[in-house]
Amino acid sequence: MHDSSSRIRTISDLDEALSRPTTGVLETLRRVPGDIMVLGAGGKMGPTLAMMVRRAFDMIGMPERRVFAVSRFSSSTVRDSLQRSGVTTISAPAAAPRRYASRIFRSFPAMSPTVVLICARAI
Repeated sequence: MHDSSSRIRTISDLDEALSRPTTGVLETLRRVPGDIMVLGAGGKMGPTLAMMVRRAFDMIGMPERRVFAVSRFSSSTVRDSLQRSGVTTISAPAAAPRRYASRIFRSFPAMSPTVVLICARAI
């Protein structure tokens, strides 16, 4: 934990702390080309992971790189929060992970993200 001025008091404080990129994240994203897609981004870990990547791209001076969050988004609050953070959301129904990913790639062939991060429970 950081000094006492950075204590987590609200949900916003928690989201900020969980989505704060580490040095390792910044260094990795400098080296990895392309956009990032997070599948299952509407779950417990997905929103802060997608926001962390977006923040990291901005911090390393690569705001043109895109972050896509794919989920069924049962909560419009999560989807809206991601969009406000600069993350592009794509709504898709839940399915088996392979079918889920291949359907997204077929639907958006121009995106061709270099990295796909999957945040989902086992089916």
